[in-house]
Formats: sequence, structure tokens, C-alpha cells
Amino acid sequence: MKYFNKDNWNEIVALGSDELQLRLKEQLNQYSGFILQDTSFTESQLKILFEVLKENKTITSLDLSDNDLKDAEVIAIAEVLKENKTITSLNLSGNYIEEAGVIAIAEALKGNKTITSLDLGYNRIREAGWIAIAETLRKNKTLTLLNLGYNNIREAGWIAIAEALKENKIITSLDLSDDYITDKGAIELIKLLESNKSILEINLRKRTISPDKFEEVNDLILKNRVIFCNEIERLYNQIIDQSNFRSFMQLQPKIKVILNKESLLSNFTTEEQEKMKSLMHQATRYMCYKQDNFFTLAGICKKIQLDDNESFSLLHKLPHELIYHINSYLSFKDIKSSDRILQEGVTSQTVETPQGIMPRLLGATSHVNKSTLER
Repeated sequence: MKYFNKDNWNEIVALGSDELQLRLKEQLNQYSGFILQDTSFTESQLKILFEVLKENKTITSLDLSDNDLKDAEVIAIAEVLKENKTITSLNLSGNYIEEAGVIAIAEALKGNKTITSLDLGYNRIREAGWIAIAETLRKNKTLTLLNLGYNNIREAGWIAIAEALKENKIITSLDLSDDYITDKGAIELIKLLESNKSILEINLRKRTISPDKFEEVNDLILKNRVIFCNEIERLYNQIIDQSNFRSFMQLQPKIKVILNKESLLSNFTTEEQEKMKSLMHQATRYMCYKQDNFFTLAGICKKIQLDDNESFSLLHKLPHELIYHINSYLSFKDIKSSDRILQEGVTSQTVETPQGIMPRLLGATSHVNKSTLER
């Protein structure tokens, strides 16, 4: 990943405030990562930065840690998250975020479908903030890595988080380092891990809980990892195809977290790591193959000039899950490649008639959940 860093920022700012927004916009389009720690921003500079980030389509990792950002600035960042659809990792640790700021972030994440990693460690989050995060965890379906450490979380806040995580099956890594969790909180954590098998890592460095409770938490985490590895083994012994692709997609967010987080990756053997990488590679090849078929179908539909505009529009805006179902319903064995279709033209032998395609296409949509269609 190519990062825009403090040196890049200082170079742009040194040229003066005139046209700063234009220069920053042009620069950020060349990077996929943005990391500015311990930077002395002016109010106007932050305003420009946030406006640029709203429109940016290249930055996937945003790190604004250790900048003494307060609630007003964090509320502005929350507005960025409502519009930006490419940022997947957000680090706001080491700032001065209190209730208003974290509530704004939590609210933005309810509708955000791209953020997978959120670091709010070393802030000043209090009970209302924790409750807001808990409510978001009940609704958000993409966040896999969450750092809430060093916020001095108290029992009411932690219990709210634990209750929410009983419903959330996406979070894979949870950092509660040096948060004030007593045996009462540990009991809630144990109940959580007994019902939620998706959490594979919890950091509890400050042992404010008794050794036996601490050990019980660790044992449950180890059991979760065994369950996960068994599922990896099962899929590895098969070939990723239509029959098991959805099972893989349920594991994919966790695999991504593991492969990109050293502290978590080190808990798995080299063989287990290689199997995860192999599955990711298999799935990529499978999706490329299916997308090739899909785009071939799209090209055919365009060639034969479907007069059903609504269906044609749908065909070009399908999310991956719907593509999967279409491939389940349509047979591609007799369809020629895109290049051959362009060379030879579309004939009755090339593909079914529009009347044959469209009912099956629309039939496929009935097997997709409402949220996918809305997306």
C-alpha cells in the first residue's frame, strides 16, 4: 500500500493555502493509504482535508491517530464516512474523543458498509459512547476488527458491548487492553464467547480479573479458533465452487483479518496460514470465472437489444451475491466467449432468446434477500 504521509502533507502545505484543496485532491488520488500522526492542523486545513476525503475514491486506510482531535473534528470525520465508500480502515486512537464524537462515529457506521477496522483506543469514551457503539454493533455487518482499549471502560459500558456482540457474528478481533473489566465483566465475556464463536482474539492485558476467569476466557478463544480451523480444513479439502462458495464468503472477512494482523496470525500454524491463503486464491479465481460469464451475458443482452429497460439496468448493477444466484440459474455451457460473440455476432445458437433469459434472471432475484437487492 502506498501511503500519503506527513512529508507529503508538509510539502503541499508549504506551497501556501491557495488552491490547497485542488492540490490535495490531486495528490490523494495517487495513494491508497493516508497516515498523518501528531500533525499540527489548522481548522481550515482540516476542513479542506475532510471535504477532499468525502469525494476521494482511492484511500482505503485512514490514520489520524495522536492528533489531539476533539469531538468537533471527529463529528466532521463521521460526515466523511457517510459519503466515502472506499475507506475500510479508520484509526482515531490517541485523540480526545468523548461522548459526542464517538456517538457521531457510531451513527455513521450504522449505514456504512465498507469500514472493516476501527481503532478508538486511548480516548476518553464514557458510558453513553459505549452504549452508542453497542447499538452500532447490533446493526453493522462489516466491522471485523475493533480496538476499544485504554478508555477505562466501566461495567455498564462493557455489559452493553458484550450484549451487542452476542448478536454480532462478524467481529473477529477485539482489543480491550487496560480497560477496567472486573470478574463481573469477565462473566459477561464468558457468556459472550459461549454463544459467539466468531471472535478469535481478545486482548485483556491488564488483569483486573481473577486468574481462573482469565484462563476461562482464553480457553473459549482457543475453542473458537479450533472451530474456525476445522471449517478452513473442510473447505480446503474441497474445491471452491458454486456448492461451497457461500460458506467461504462467511469465513472470508475473518481470513482477511488474520492474514493482515500479525498478533492474530501468529496464533495459527504455517500450514493453517497457507491453507487460508490458498482458499483466498481459489475464491479469487472462481469469482473471476463467474464474472467473466456474467459480463459475457451482459454483452449478449446488449447485443440482442433487450427492450425490458428495468431488467437491463438491473443486470448492470448487480452486487456479487446476485451474480452468484444468476450463475446458479443460467447455464453458460453453450455461450461463446465475449471475443467470439463480437466477431461472429449473436445467433439463435449462441444464446437463449430474451424471453428465455429474462424470466430466469428475474427468478434468480427472488432468491436474494431484500437488503442485497436494495444495495
